[in-house]
Amino acid sequence: MQELCKVYDIVFIREHWLAPYNFRDVQDMCPDMLCLMSSAMSDIISKGVLKGRPFGGVGILVNNKVATDAKLKFATERYIIVQLHDLVLINVYLPCASVENWQDELLCCLAALCNDLTTMKYKYLILVVTSMLILIKLNGMSECFKELF
Repeated sequence: MQELCKVYDIVFIREHWLAPYNFRDVQDMCPDMLCLMSSAMSDIISKGVLKGRPFGGVGILVNNKVATDAKLKFATERYIIVQLHDLVLINVYLPCASVENWQDELLCCLAALCNDLTTMKYKYLILVVTSMLILIKLNGMSECFKELF
């Protein structure tokens, strides 16, 4: 990741597996970047000791040279939205198709994302998602997207 941060001004990360108290590790690793992140483990670790392996998490790292106007707009377990002037950056971690009720979780995630976007003004949008969109089409879920968008 350090090499990516030396080469690129914006880096999208997903499945970082970090709890919020470990976000500083990424900042220490990439000191020239503004590290905006969310954790999928906040709820689990608030209930006690983590059992099993860590999971999830998304982030957007923006080089400090261009991050003067970067604002974290929304951060959830599944996505993060950062605004940089007229540009909106979105990093989404969609549910795995092997998880129970993944269709419901997918629709809730996309509906929340769409709702958050309606509250913002922007000219350009960059959206980075997992390969779930391919699975959705293969599983006949494309009709749900037509209703959402």
